[in-house]
Amino acid sequence: MVAQKILRIEQEAADGLPTDCKTRSGWHLTGSLAEEFEAVDTRVLVDMNVLGLPGALLGYASGVKDFRPFLSVALVLIALSAALLIGPAFAASPILAMPDRRGIPQLVTRERDVIRYGTGFVVSPETVLTAKHAVAGAVEIIFPTGRVTGHVQCRAPDRDTAVIAARLPKDTPRYRVAFRTLAVGELVRIGGYPGRTWTVAAGRVTNVIKTAILSGRRINTPMVVFKPALHQGASGSPVLDARGYVVGIFVASNPPENYSIALPITTGLGPCRPLVKEGAAPTATAG
Repeated sequence: MVAQKILRIEQEAADGLPTDCKTRSGWHLTGSLAEEFEAVDTRVLVDMNVLGLPGALLGYASGVKDFRPFLSVALVLIALSAALLIGPAFAASPILAMPDRRGIPQLVTRERDVIRYGTGFVVSPETVLTAKHAVAGAVEIIFPTGRVTGHVQCRAPDRDTAVIAARLPKDTPRYRVAFRTLAVGELVRIGGYPGRTWTVAAGRVTNVIKTAILSGRRINTPMVVFKPALHQGASGSPVLDARGYVVGIFVASNPPENYSIALPITTGLGPCRPLVKEGAAPTATAG
């Protein structure tokens, strides 16, 4: 029997050291407001109000994020026995490929008598992205299952993007990014909170521009124009391509002419780019 196998395991850590470890997580937020926050358990699937993308569902794959004691194994181990005795492997958080509130929190910033609302999205267990013009003071991060507070880790001075670091709970879903340029005609999907209401929209890239004035400042970074126009509260929403990668961050819109503007991930992060890792394609999708 397996239980009768003689196994000798030497634990290199001294007594008293923790046998498990949780790392501080950070987020890349993108939204109309964000400053500080921690992560929260968002494993519960919730309903979505969908605009422009009927029947949209979430795609994700089970994965890796966990902890494991430092052990060295001596003698012969049966694979099953080793797995049971050494402990769980690192499990990855679910990877999202469609707009999903579990990975796209609403952001709330309170400054004296002013309350701002925006959107953010998780891109790794340690980072969240947001639009820089939306970041001010402490930020409340609201998920379907709870809320937390976080801290700004990096701001791109000549671009409208910022990175937030926060503690995320185990298995918080996240998005993968692609450092590439969108082309005219490409399909994009966006999820966010325009008007403080969860909304999913689909559209196509209609133009690529080299400069624009956003929030009173000229941004000399290539940007993409797409339809439809999103409204206040959606700043910082992730722009997903047809494969489920985040390829842009929504930063502005022109409702009368029905178009929105997004900063491409590949050029919009500026000095914050080292904090964001490019991810492989989503490993599972649903639709």
